[in-house]
Amino acid sequence: MQRNISLLLMRLLMVLIPVFFVSCDVLFPELAKGQKLLELEFEPGDTTVLIAINEKIIVEIPPGAVTEKTVVRIYKPKENDLREDISRLFHDVYNVEIGSGNVFDVPLKITMYYDPSLVENNDLPIKFGAASYNEEWEQWFSYDSVYVDTVLHTVSFETGHLTKLSAWTLHGYTDWVSNRHFNIYWCSSGHNAPLADADYRAGNTNAQFQRKDLRTGPGGTREQLNGILQCDGQGLQTRSNPEH
Repeated sequence: MQRNISLLLMRLLMVLIPVFFVSCDVLFPELAKGQKLLELEFEPGDTTVLIAINEKIIVEIPPGAVTEKTVVRIYKPKENDLREDISRLFHDVYNVEIGSGNVFDVPLKITMYYDPSLVENNDLPIKFGAASYNEEWEQWFSYDSVYVDTVLHTVSFETGHLTKLSAWTLHGYTDWVSNRHFNIYWCSSGHNAPLADADYRAGNTNAQFQRKDLRTGPGGTREQLNGILQCDGQGLQTRSNPEH
């Protein structure tokens, strides 16, 4: 009898141990999202709804993006669960949820603050950007067009898809201004594509500026649509500044 009880207990343990070690992401999906910073219910109307956490993130929901009363939640996920990037340093990561969906026909505007203390001395604004995280591919994807304010330390962009979001700055690069009309950027790692997707006015590092959309040019090079900046794929880039 005692032997049968022991066997029964052993079998029960064999069932319970795997269950015990099941990821908390499965057992407690809410905890898996990270720390909840905000939960707010709102009724959409004819005006843009602004939801903000001071010096962290601002979510602008335009009319038509949401059609019924819904709840906005903002989480601070565990950043150690995200794959690092070879050329970009990601600042605070946030996960924004609006209702039960994450795709919107009317784009939302997101403004994220970055920590200026993490930016090396006099880094050029061209080094800033924003990205979303693809869970399936475990990879960051940069937004083609963002607006960076180096005075307020913010990066703004529009998106029709919500997931983990972050502002980023490049690292592992050096740069300098050769003269008044040309900026030269050298990327030591050879990953030069991120340097070619912003507009920067020489001699004014504390200014607002608009990054430009890119297209792929002949031979696989990346060209700016206004023709000011070209990336030759060799790690060396020059740009004429027509405003001087």
